[in-house]
Amino acid sequence: MTLPALRRQIVVACDQVTAYRLFVEEIGAWWPLASVGCFGEGAVVALDGNRFVETGPNGETAVWGTITESDAPRSLSFTWHPGREADVASSIHVSFTETNDDQATLVTLEHAGWESYPDPTAARDEYGSGWTGVLEIYATQRPTSTSNTDMWFVLSHTAGSETPPEGVFASPLFAQHIAFLTDLATRGVLVAAGPLPDAVGAGMTVVHTTNVEEAKSIVYAAQHDDGSVTSGLLDVRVRSWQVVMTEA
Repeated sequence: MTLPALRRQIVVACDQVTAYRLFVEEIGAWWPLASVGCFGEGAVVALDGNRFVETGPNGETAVWGTITESDAPRSLSFTWHPGREADVASSIHVSFTETNDDQATLVTLEHAGWESYPDPTAARDEYGSGWTGVLEIYATQRPTSTSNTDMWFVLSHTAGSETPPEGVFASPLFAQHIAFLTDLATRGVLVAAGPLPDAVGAGMTVVHTTNVEEAKSIVYAAQHDDGSVTSGLLDVRVRSWQVVMTEA
């Protein structure tokens, strides 16, 4: 069975161009090499041509991956094989999406190709927590602000890998999704939520945030605080919505 791509999303407090440059060209400034690298403390990593290369304290090198497609500053695709040979690489696609304000960018990382690992499920699970931590460190390179800036997001939900044959609404885990939506309402960010009748198991939630810190918190919560998502009942993709007109 082919495992689905792993998706991790985060809001970074900077414009799209800066978010792209920070991830690609300045990766060595923030990547936690001491804990997530091939050579440990004292190593450095940098973009060398079209390759991400780690250099150890004794001069040894390891190629992490090679860029296969770049549409700067909107997206980037590259192979991924730290500590492994290039012929068993997985693949990563990262997109950088503008929000309503240039104070924040929605960054989406999708990691696929788990069949290249000896134990695909274990590798996907390990990277699930690993990418969360790495992206959090990446985001801290640009401190957030509590100044007002309206941002709208659509949480697009579809049936996940653990959806039973009877559908998402038949699962007791769906109650955790309702609890998550209730929490959004309590926090004052929920605009609307509900199923899409022409797409089985799919639904949409619209949220409105008023500062970057709040936006970052909601994007994190959509992936990690909704029990129906963490259990695999639902899959969620956060999309930035550039609203140009609202009711007065």
